[in-house]
Amino acid sequence: MKLRAMSTVAVLMVAAAACGDGGVSASDFANEVDAVCGTLAADLSDLAPPAAAAEVAGYSASAARLYRDAIADLSKLSVPGGAAPAVVDAKAFVANLGQQAAVLDDIAAAAGVDQVAADASIAAFEALAATNDDLADGIGAERCVLDPLFSDLAPPVTTVPTTEPPVTNPPVTNPPVTNPPVTNPPVTSPAGSNKTIVTLGADLTPNGVFTFVDAAQDFTQTYVTLLDIAPSTASQPGTVSGVEVSDGGTLPIARIFVYLPQQPLGPNSVSEVAGLLAGEGVLAPATFGSLTGQTVTTDTGVFFIAGNNATSIAFIVWAVAPSVETLDIAIQGFLAGLSG
Repeated sequence: MKLRAMSTVAVLMVAAAACGDGGVSASDFANEVDAVCGTLAADLSDLAPPAAAAEVAGYSASAARLYRDAIADLSKLSVPGGAAPAVVDAKAFVANLGQQAAVLDDIAAAAGVDQVAADASIAAFEALAATNDDLADGIGAERCVLDPLFSDLAPPVTTVPTTEPPVTNPPVTNPPVTNPPVTNPPVTSPAGSNKTIVTLGADLTPNGVFTFVDAAQDFTQTYVTLLDIAPSTASQPGTVSGVEVSDGGTLPIARIFVYLPQQPLGPNSVSEVAGLLAGEGVLAPATFGSLTGQTVTTDTGVFFIAGNNATSIAFIVWAVAPSVETLDIAIQGFLAGLSG
């Protein structure tokens, strides 16, 4: 997922909020925001929900246009002066709307082409939506708590390619996973984030049938988005790497992302990120190789979140694969690649 900069109109709205004209009360402002959200909610309800993966692209593109229309309407409102909580929440709310519109564009681009990427972007969109629901409560704008866009999506027609596990099992010795090498120079820092994306693929050693390349930056930024939302990881700078794991086929069997914070995190950090990723899904404990964490299963694949241990978290891993079996062999191959 590519985190684009907030649209120009959203930037203008936030700038106006920072200055404020003081000519409107906080309650009147909340009512006006609520009215804009009511229009957005009504327009979204007029869209036919996607019944299959083939319909997700058009649905997401249409929803993105409606979100941008709402941002344009919000930019025209008079904003109370000062730093009232409603004004502060309104700034964050508009910023998140801009990010949601950008993520909808990414869903539209990936749907029917790369289901793993589409599913990851949908998870990021739902995490942003959950944050905006809380901000809407702070503003006092009830109609800004919008209905989920993708909760009724049927299983997609297209599936992520799966492969049979290799005959030769990858090494299962416990590799030293507490400090993955990140010696390559930084690639970029996503706009508005304190996380830096660095390459990792060249530092991994191919083993058995497994090879590794760096994931597209768009996919890695999806993980960055979740880390920037979870309270325990949002303020902690660090590096993020994304790797595609292949077993000799033309497409990767899994994508694995690693976050290395500058300082160890507390024991709740993994569960916070896992909760955002799962949304309304059910988390289940799981162990793959030397990593113990939680999985959530969707119609299109399995997500896995884990830290290096349960107390002082030196890194967090997020893995995405079509099935538990594929996830297991991909993670073991990845860990073996770390050990060299």
